[in-house]
Amino acid sequence: MSQRSLLLFLVALLIVGFTRPTVEAAPGSLQFLYTATPEYEPLAWLQGADRFPRGAQIFVHGDAGQHPLVPSFAASADAALSFDSQRVLFAGKQKPLDHWQIWELSLPDGTPRRVASGADDCIRPLYLPEDRLVFTCRVGGRFEIRSAPLSGGKSLPLTYGAENAIPTDVLRDGRILFESAYGANHPEIYTVYSDGSGIESYRCDHDSARHGGRQVSSGDIIFVSGSALAKFTSARAKPRLPVETGSFPGAPPRANRIS
Repeated sequence: MSQRSLLLFLVALLIVGFTRPTVEAAPGSLQFLYTATPEYEPLAWLQGADRFPRGAQIFVHGDAGQHPLVPSFAASADAALSFDSQRVLFAGKQKPLDHWQIWELSLPDGTPRRVASGADDCIRPLYLPEDRLVFTCRVGGRFEIRSAPLSGGKSLPLTYGAENAIPTDVLRDGRILFESAYGANHPEIYTVYSDGSGIESYRCDHDSARHGGRQVSSGDIIFVSGSALAKFTSARAKPRLPVETGSFPGAPPRANRIS
């Protein structure tokens, strides 16, 4: 991905998807979090690979300038702000050769603590209700979505298929929005409940590659489709069907149609 494409992609995420990672620093002052990287491969997860092959760093941007969220870490990415805006989940590496692991930082100046880990990379954490989180870990060469208590403890696998899967958002109704493959190298958007039940495709047309889904304040799902942003709208039944007369008392005239 070129530097220009990377910049546009990150700006799009800031505008569309990263409305939550903001922190009220003082009256009239607003801070936000963003990830900077020299190289970003948004679909590398389809092959179980690293999206940030040359590293990344989360920055805090505010009226006074910008600074790294965790300057002592070799790499950081995937910032997710808590519901009360007091904590941040992120994927991080303390040392360059470490695997990505899941950490939490209290704002504004807390010490990072590891809340989830694995024998391989763990990335893309998101907060769930009841002091839980959802994230994905590479297990046996593929990314598998899991949930776990923030206090630590055993994690619960949510996906079991052969395809890689990573979460992208937690919807208002409690379902987890995630992306996985539909066929070979074709990303698609799915949902699953936090107990692992009810996995389904968000839409079943599967026309084009879709990924990076996020729910915005309107309730719409915004996602990346090709080189542009798109959103899901309600489907309309097609074609229009005639209503036959005489089939029941009070039936409408034949000229009426069902939309």
